[in-house]
Amino acid sequence: MKLKSSYKIYATALNFLTGPTSRILTLKIASCVNIQYNIDTKTLTCDEKGGLMPHNALYSKEEIEKQVDVLARRIAKDVGQSPTILVGLLNGSVVFLSDLMRRLYLYGVAPEVDFMVVSSYKDGHSSNGTIDIIQDIRSSIEGKTVIVIDDIADTGLTLLEVKKALAKRNPAKLLTCVLLDKPSRRKFDVKPDYTAFTIDNVFVVGYGLDSASRFRYLPYIAVLSE
Repeated sequence: MKLKSSYKIYATALNFLTGPTSRILTLKIASCVNIQYNIDTKTLTCDEKGGLMPHNALYSKEEIEKQVDVLARRIAKDVGQSPTILVGLLNGSVVFLSDLMRRLYLYGVAPEVDFMVVSSYKDGHSSNGTIDIIQDIRSSIEGKTVIVIDDIADTGLTLLEVKKALAKRNPAKLLTCVLLDKPSRRKFDVKPDYTAFTIDNVFVVGYGLDSASRFRYLPYIAVLSE
């Protein structure tokens, strides 16, 4: 039985194992002990380092690519030929920023790129309610259009504090762009200027998002349930 292309997993070692009547596809790859994808329920289970971690596919690789292209078109239209810099918030934004940057170039925007390391999460699922700017950008943003790129906006605390810090450096325009928005979690009056997807209050992994430093490598976005 062939796994739908939207949910294929690309890895160095990939072997398909199916039964004649089973609707379960078992994949053995280098990064996990065992992965099973149930085609009926669209549920992927990864037994990584002995821990069973179910994944429920939310957005496929193809859906993400399409939406990143839509965002790139909008941003390119808005910024025009103004000097533009993308400020990625590591580590979660790296995959999103990389794809968005390349799409922007196709639409006539050649942005500078810089990064900040900002932490608002402990080694788990919940924000600790504080912001630590561990590493600042090195580039000057004065007179430039700045677009802060983050993986997810939930309480709004991270975007709020980063915007405050960058606004003091006299950018011509300061915008925010997130892969995912959780408006139901908002505690601060912050609305991203650009959003790829709006989701409910669920914990997601893949396409750069992690759980305790795992699952960033997944090419799609999935709901993580324990």
